[in-house]
Amino acid sequence: MSFQEELNKAIDKVVNNYIEKISNKFDLDINELRQTWKNDVINTKSKDTNNYNSMLKPELIEECKKRKLSTKGTKNDLINILKKSDSNTIEEPSEKKVQSTLKNKIEIDVPTIAIRKNVHGNHEDPKTGFVFSTETKKVKGKQNEDGTIEPLTKEDINVCNRFKYDYELPNNLEKNVNLKYEKIDELDEDDEDDEDDLVEEDDLDEEDDLDEEEDDLDDDDDDDDDDVIEDDD
Repeated sequence: MSFQEELNKAIDKVVNNYIEKISNKFDLDINELRQTWKNDVINTKSKDTNNYNSMLKPELIEECKKRKLSTKGTKNDLINILKKSDSNTIEEPSEKKVQSTLKNKIEIDVPTIAIRKNVHGNHEDPKTGFVFSTETKKVKGKQNEDGTIEPLTKEDINVCNRFKYDYELPNNLEKNVNLKYEKIDELDEDDEDDEDDLVEEDDLDEEDDLDEEEDDLDDDDDDDDDDVIEDDD
């Protein structure tokens, strides 16, 4: 086996491995990729050979100039020069086509977010109308037609979460959150007061019970004294 054949075999092996990885990663048909590779190589060779043979020498010279190749020699020399140039770059058309297919596949899977400067000089996402801060890179409000920026609402924050945008929480929403916490604290304090009242009531009930027991004991003592007096009589 010649060195050229070994080189071609090694190239084919590398290309097939690469095509297989691309097919698995981006869910593309592996046979279609291989056929695209083979067709590009075959078509390029046959097209270039036919064109060069039918071209005049001045045309061949002009083609060599475009590729920054040597323009010296006979017509056959120029054809050989161009063919040699083609053999060095013959993989490029196939590679570009595969890259284009992959690019289209990736663009379909990953939606692009276009944030651009609007007529008011603010960085806006046209799809949502959100305005981004140039300092924090976060959503700071919503663009109005008159140029003013409207504070974010709860619904806007839900949209930010859906698009995974970082945002600056407006002061009015922060106040509402604080008020909610204050109300919860107040409720807790009321519950504690109610518990204290219940404890005090229980203590009072126990004291009343003790007083009643003492009264009963006193009554019993009085009865005993009366009995003793009667016996003496």
